[in-house]
Amino acid sequence: MPGMKRLFAPAFALLASVLPSGAEETPTVPYEVVATLSEDVEVRRYEARAVVETDASDGTSAAFRRLFAYIEGDNEGGEEISMTAPVGTGPQEGETIEMTAPVETAETDEGLVMRFFLPEDMTAETAPAPTDPEVRLATVPGRTEAALTFSGWTGAEGALERAPDLREALEGSGWEPAGEPRAYLYDPPWTLPWNRRNEVVMPVERAAEG
Repeated sequence: MPGMKRLFAPAFALLASVLPSGAEETPTVPYEVVATLSEDVEVRRYEARAVVETDASDGTSAAFRRLFAYIEGDNEGGEEISMTAPVGTGPQEGETIEMTAPVETAETDEGLVMRFFLPEDMTAETAPAPTDPEVRLATVPGRTEAALTFSGWTGAEGALERAPDLREALEGSGWEPAGEPRAYLYDPPWTLPWNRRNEVVMPVERAAEG
């Protein structure tokens, strides 16, 4: 997929400079396991979730910095709150917001977009407004996705190369692809390769009978 090469490498290199050693405890977006197809493949149901997003046409490092600045306090929130990870390194004018894994990128009609999922108790209406005009709040609708999970060191390009494996796993499972694959990466760069969680995911729907 154009524009996806080395997508997460610069983003998580930046994470290395700002996250504490306990960043592995960053909360993850909750989901319900609908079906387990193998040890490494499952079908999940995600509920609608608020995100903060930005276009990544100027590079993923720049996009990541804009989103990270938002959760550090580059927003119009009036109350400064604590967060588990990442931890801000200085005073903020707005509200600091807990980061939630994974960082998602998606190919849209407008081009490549990077998103951070906001905490579960926030909505696009209640989250503090961004002060950067290139950053916006949105709501990702609920969706059913198949996910292939694997370890090792990889960027988004490497994860997306596993999409054929995910499609093969769906054959005869009663589920069929209903959209384009995306890469989910969860871990900062110091995580040992065998402890890393990488995923290629794609929307799915029930296969038609007959």
